[in-house]
Amino acid sequence: MLTRDLAVSAIPVIDNRDGFLHNHKRLELGDIFMMIEDIRILIVDDDPAVRDILLRLCEIRGYEPVCAGSAPDALRLLGQGLSYHLVIVDFLMPEMHGVDFIREVRASRPNIPIIATSAWNSVQQPFMIAGANLFLSKPFDLHVLAHEIEMIVGSA
Repeated sequence: MLTRDLAVSAIPVIDNRDGFLHNHKRLELGDIFMMIEDIRILIVDDDPAVRDILLRLCEIRGYEPVCAGSAPDALRLLGQGLSYHLVIVDFLMPEMHGVDFIREVRASRPNIPIIATSAWNSVQQPFMIAGANLFLSKPFDLHVLAHEIEMIVGSA
């Protein structure tokens, strides 16, 4: 019996759906090639430092992060028709708070998982009532966040 090694490599690919460069994983088995779409995570936070940390965490874990600095910008991204496997959103942002953002998302995408974050523990209940799947208090442990992301997108 002949066996072949299985190799997985990340290659940049221009996606026909949106024309942007994405890193897809290519699964090679002999002459068989299959593209595995990355898991896209929308990060919504007005703090550039937090966005950068979450962006790097997602990239290290092999996810495709997309960042928005405000809730209205994130809603515009969601309205472009791309699929997202998870949204991570902060509470206190200009123009629209995270709770109002979650209500808007739930109206159009009721099944998308949402992780809500805030330095204020007092907003946990409003987040959960609005439809968040999980609340993490800032500063959060990146190992805990990585585990929670894996638990959510691993079941997607």
